[in-house]
Amino acid sequence: MSKDKKLKIVTIGGGTGSFTLLTELKELPNVDISAIVAMSDSGGSTGRLRVDMGVLPAGDVRQALVALSNSSEYLRKLFTYRYEVGSMTGHTFGNLFISTLEEISGSLEEAVSQASKILGVKGNIYPVTLTDHQLEVEMPNGEQVHGEGDIDNRYIAGYTSIRLTDSPVLNPNAALSIEQADIVIIAPGNFYCSIIPNMITPGLSEILQRSKAKKVMIANLLTKEGHTSGFTVAKFLTELESLSGGFVPDVVVYNSVKTVTQEIEELYKSEGGELVELGDVSEFEEKHGVEFIGADIVASTPSSSQSKADVVKRSYLRHDAKKLLKLLDLE
Repeated sequence: MSKDKKLKIVTIGGGTGSFTLLTELKELPNVDISAIVAMSDSGGSTGRLRVDMGVLPAGDVRQALVALSNSSEYLRKLFTYRYEVGSMTGHTFGNLFISTLEEISGSLEEAVSQASKILGVKGNIYPVTLTDHQLEVEMPNGEQVHGEGDIDNRYIAGYTSIRLTDSPVLNPNAALSIEQADIVIIAPGNFYCSIIPNMITPGLSEILQRSKAKKVMIANLLTKEGHTSGFTVAKFLTELESLSGGFVPDVVVYNSVKTVTQEIEELYKSEGGELVELGDVSEFEEKHGVEFIGADIVASTPSSSQSKADVVKRSYLRHDAKKLLKLLDLE
């Protein structure tokens, strides 16, 4: 690639996994970054604003804005600040700001554009869809668990179907960014609540499969109790292929380290998680030619504790984005 041509990188995901990756990608020279974020969030501050203001979910957009921001540390802290007292408890300033911009401007797209200018964002942030919808899971007994916020806290292993309501339409800008990408990275995160809502948005999987970009999936470090308990990397891929309608990445990066510090082990076990093993990936290697790269990709220290007003449970074990970029020859 010419030194004058920017490498076009697209990330797909939502939440902390995307945030960690985007924060490091931003520091790379000569790159054009596009972050596609999920739009099914209905929990915590985002969920309350959806109900109270009738806006689209701002949480994953906010995280991407802060991750790609080149503004001052104080401005970035302001956007992540979570109120802990009074009627504002649980809300983040960033969510309130973006939702208010959406009301003023009349669209989330314009709100993201204006917020990007204020924060000095490097790159583009595209909601996967601008259609209001909800994530919905049906269980074997016929029960329907409605909304990502409820699904996140429910036992859904063994579900019979998972879908998006209200026929969401793929954001054309998200589609175009994939079509023009050199590399697409499926970021780690809450599998059924952050990754899958993107992948089952109508049209996204088909565009990914047609794209000439190199498609990379960064495997989760941990299983999630009641969702992916017992999952191996192979099982995650099987679910991804099945739910997306056939998408399989070209490369999968996974954690090959079986031991962590006692402190970190105690933290993730307290959440009901276990380290994700590789499993039998021979079918993906032989049938699809998937390349599996195993390495130590775990951050050496656990993440800082979350705000007491944050009702969404967040993992303490995180990927080391610098190690990931080095493995992908992006450092």
